[in-house]
Amino acid sequence: MTALLDVRDIDVTIARTKVLNRVSLAVDSGEALGIIGETGSGKTMTLRAITGLLSSIGGRIESGTVHVDGREVTRESLRSRQRTLRGIVAMVPQASMSSLDPLQRIGSQVREALRLTRPTRATDDDVANAIEAVRLTPTEALLRSRPHELSGGMRQRVMIALALASEPRLLLADEPTTALDASVRADVLNLFTGLRFERRLGLVIVSHDINAIASATDRVVVMHQGRVVETGRTAEVLQSPRDPYTRMLVSALPERTPRGYYLLARRGSEAATDGGYVPVPARAVPTGNVPTVEARRLHFSYGDRQILHDIRVRVRTDERLGIVGESGSGKSTLARLLTGVLPSDQVTVDGRPWRRFGSRQPERHEVQLILQDPFASLTETQTALASVEEACRTVRRLPRRAAHERALELLEAVGLTGDLVHRRPGRLSGGQCQRVSIARALAANPSILVADEPTSALDLSVQAGIVNLLLTLTTQRPLGLVVVSHDLAVISHLSDTIVVMERGRIVEAGPTDQVLFRPEHPYTRQLMSANPWLAPNAASGPDHADSASGIDSAWI
Repeated sequence: MTALLDVRDIDVTIARTKVLNRVSLAVDSGEALGIIGETGSGKTMTLRAITGLLSSIGGRIESGTVHVDGREVTRESLRSRQRTLRGIVAMVPQASMSSLDPLQRIGSQVREALRLTRPTRATDDDVANAIEAVRLTPTEALLRSRPHELSGGMRQRVMIALALASEPRLLLADEPTTALDASVRADVLNLFTGLRFERRLGLVIVSHDINAIASATDRVVVMHQGRVVETGRTAEVLQSPRDPYTRMLVSALPERTPRGYYLLARRGSEAATDGGYVPVPARAVPTGNVPTVEARRLHFSYGDRQILHDIRVRVRTDERLGIVGESGSGKSTLARLLTGVLPSDQVTVDGRPWRRFGSRQPERHEVQLILQDPFASLTETQTALASVEEACRTVRRLPRRAAHERALELLEAVGLTGDLVHRRPGRLSGGQCQRVSIARALAANPSILVADEPTSALDLSVQAGIVNLLLTLTTQRPLGLVVVSHDLAVISHLSDTIVVMERGRIVEAGPTDQVLFRPEHPYTRQLMSANPWLAPNAASGPDHADSASGIDSAWI
């Protein structure tokens, strides 16, 4: 039987550089294929080769073939291929916020997508049916909303509705769950699964989220440096990986490592030894005055909209606090209040409100914020070294030579040395940029770091490196840590205590083990249900976790 999609041994070049090397894959109707790999592995490039979008970036297929529904489309022009694929293949692009028209209302965008695929004008019922197909209710408020007024999960569903407008038989989804909350991610994946069975829809999901691929696909292709290094049934590949690269990817999952140990990552990281799991050292007991940031009965509003209600948290330099909750729960707003970015008399540092600190007072720099997007937080024209030097001079008032030496020390502390310190953000990876951001924050010699989604959208091995770095920094020096995240696996490793936020309120708080594995509040239990891996590995030791993961310690 002819496969719905059949890609055979394609080589792709861009500016004479080979970016895909003999890539092959196939998908049948009603089947779901996952493509996993880190940034630069060739996942998205493979989708471009299928859809004909290589020409827009100067790429071309040098050899091999692409067949869709039995027809070869390898040499067709972009316009010709679009005509051929219409009604057969549709794509859900990666960034829903940038892919939707920011000025056009949702109902109008759905109507336009329908108009392009049918000879007659789309009716209101057609628009309502398209919205309902992705499990949304076509209310007047939704149809009149603009993209920025919707949650990430709702925007993603709208993108799927636009793709389904042409009634395709094959859907290509590029990182459809990136940066979504666990429960929202589960909803989107369940939607894909439902569409597969309802419509006999072929599905290709490209992702660096191994858990998403595990729950939503039948087969998986693992890519590394433009090649397919392993392929097979999803459960078999992820439970018993044969290729060293696949084993590294799976071992980097935070849930594969018991709490209290460094995550498994590439060699060269804190956990890269041949002896198995490496325990995180005990933290030194602070002496003398212990700097503390505290929010007491904190309320905060934007205009008439109240964001936070009666928040009470306290963090010392010998504590790690995790703040969890879904998008819109108020996590990031609380982070900005704790760091003084948003001043409040109800947030104090060593008993003094933020508002009372002048910009040059040392106490002003006791708490430092690490932003979610490492690229946006750095200046494009500055090298990593220049960026950290600037922070040393402006915050600590160090002379130029001392600032240079201190910047080199901080960059080395976060794992950046040699040529890397002289690179600008555009030549650094996401993980490397995040390390520069951490070094800049450390330049202020803070007592407490507040990290807002520090591993969001990073590859697994890069994420593991950042988690290990934060663990190391907080054990080597008197440094408190507040981590804001919707990723409960990351939070479980980076926190001693957790607060759970829902709609601007703290609904549960306590020690990490208690909150994650014995939750009391219904909302916390709902979050846990979207992360079924938490319970089995709650208190597993190294031996249990290693056997569960099936990872050879030689690949740590």
